Amino acid sequence: MGNVLTYLKWRGDLSLKERPFNEVDNLILSSISYFDFEGIVPSPEENRFVTVSEAWRLMSERLSNPSFQRSRRLDIIDEGLLAAMAASERFKHAKLSCFVEHMDEVEVAQFAALLIELGDDAYYVSYRGTDNSILGWREDFSLSFQTAAAQQQALDYLEAVVRPDRLYRVGGHSKGGNLAMYASMMCSETAGSRILNVYNNDGPGFCRDLPCAEYLGRIQNKLIRIVPEFSVIGMLFAPPDSTLKIIGSRVEGPMQHLPLTWEVEGSTFVSKNGLTKRCIFINGMIDSWIQNVDLEHRMTFTRDFFDALSVGGTKLIIDVAGKGIDGFESILIALRNSDSKTKKTISGLVHSVTTGLKQMDWIDALKSTALAKGIAFVLFGLFFMQLPSVTYKVFGVLFLLAVLIFFGIKTYKNLKRYNTKTALGKSITVLQLTTALVALLLMVSGKTFAFTVSTNFLIGVGFLFHAYLSFAVYVKSEQASRKRLFPLVNAVLCGLFGLVCWVNMYHEEVQYIFYVGIYLVLAGMIEVTLIVRDYIRKTRHMPD
Repeated sequence: MGNVLTYLKWRGDLSLKERPFNEVDNLILSSISYFDFEGIVPSPEENRFVTVSEAWRLMSERLSNPSFQRSRRLDIIDEGLLAAMAASERFKHAKLSCFVEHMDEVEVAQFAALLIELGDDAYYVSYRGTDNSILGWREDFSLSFQTAAAQQQALDYLEAVVRPDRLYRVGGHSKGGNLAMYASMMCSETAGSRILNVYNNDGPGFCRDLPCAEYLGRIQNKLIRIVPEFSVIGMLFAPPDSTLKIIGSRVEGPMQHLPLTWEVEGSTFVSKNGLTKRCIFINGMIDSWIQNVDLEHRMTFTRDFFDALSVGGTKLIIDVAGKGIDGFESILIALRNSDSKTKKTISGLVHSVTTGLKQMDWIDALKSTALAKGIAFVLFGLFFMQLPSVTYKVFGVLFLLAVLIFFGIKTYKNLKRYNTKTALGKSITVLQLTTALVALLLMVSGKTFAFTVSTNFLIGVGFLFHAYLSFAVYVKSEQASRKRLFPLVNAVLCGLFGLVCWVNMYHEEVQYIFYVGIYLVLAGMIEVTLIVRDYIRKTRHMPD
């Protein structure tokens, strides 16, 4: 099944006058607001425009400059989308203008938008969604208890660009979809009368406790909400009476939020009958939590939580995990010292999650070998972390005992079957018996060297085999352009752990065993999380 890139490749030769504007065009135009157009697309004050093909030429020159560093904050949509648009008859002549971008930590505002003049005598106002900044995520959370600064900026922007003699479509992805809705329903009647449609692509709605929710009816007949079948962000504060189109995605779970994963067939998205039950299960826990938290508690929680994430000057949400254990410890300390309202809110979230998990049939889930492996990883990891100095002796004995039992059984079977009558049979039996006796002697001798070598060999083999399996999963990933990151990272880490074991086979490294324990605990927790996900998937409306 294709996506917007294949749509541009196969349908891009048809202009908007030949084939009218459609929902896929909307997603494309809402997605390009994620690009860093600073210095490429003119601002409102410049009173000029650049075409999509010109914008791509300038963008490609920037990307080819060795000194240019791509903004990690805007690493949301690949520039290949702009290249595909520039190569298509449908969009290469579209005019881009009025680009604005604001980042304000004082006002807690992350906002960007641009105006696109199309070839069908209409314009598209595209609002950027949430970027990778902690500031942007903080503002998203603030939508649950107040009118965000970006919403007011979106309204001001719409009023500034709309002309009474033109027609407009207004849209965005994620938070951008919320901004499109807010600006369109709060604008003047003059501006509102020029709007053809409002597109919210998997973006949140409005908290019913806020005054702005009362104005939703003004755009009800123009609003088009599109969400993938696993939608969490797009179902937050979702208006119950709106027309909702649920579509398919090329990936599973939360990654379906990314626009380039949405499935396209011809000139439309692939429709689905409803949200997956796995998604409904998660949304139910979130709704339960939100319903039991008032506006004041939401505000206090947002302040304390994102202050904790920003400990040490962290600016990007993707860098939070990069701080490692020390950073995680700092976050926990900050939350421990937070307002009592925040602690109560976190407690409510934990309660909602545990209540939801109680609905699972854990007896059925425990039958899974993957879950057993995850639990084993966690238990072994905790043992390694708590008793790293004992690990070599315990695992050394277990390994030698396993060798003794295995080759002892093989020797017994050979003798029983009279395979020793042939020269080859005698040689194999002698080799197996010798191996079993050597394992027995090393085990009863209590030599530290034997246990060290055995343990390092065993752990090394285990990690290298797991690295192979993880890399195989990565290679077979369905999405070639954005392969799943976890299997690749897991393969690299396992490979490194395995090689270190073999390089230091004759040395007892207690600190290394401790680090292995940390990895096993984390990997085991991820395995358990995935099996819970797979269990919930069994209850989906549509088969995979």
